[in-house]
Amino acid sequence: MRRLFAFLIVIGVGIGVLGYYRGWFAVSHTSDDHEAGINVTVDKDKLKEDKEKATQGIREKTRGLAPKSDKETDAQDP
Repeated sequence: MRRLFAFLIVIGVGIGVLGYYRGWFAVSHTSDDHEAGINVTVDKDKLKEDKEKATQGIREKTRGLAPKSDKETDAQDP
C-alpha cells in the first residue's frame, strides 16, 4: 500500500512539474504583515491546446500501425 501511495505522489508531482513547465499552471503569492497567501492559476486554454496537439501527434504516429483487414489486402493484390 505504501508503494502505491508513493507511486501516486510521484506521478502527481511529475504532472505538476510538467504542467508548470508547459504553462498550464501559474503560482503566485501575496503577503502582508499578518497573512500570506498562495494562488494557483490554471490556464485552461493552454491545457486544451496542448491536449489537442498531443492527440493529433499520437494519431499521426499510429496511423500506419493499424492492422489491415482482409478486404484491404485482397484489393491490393494483383
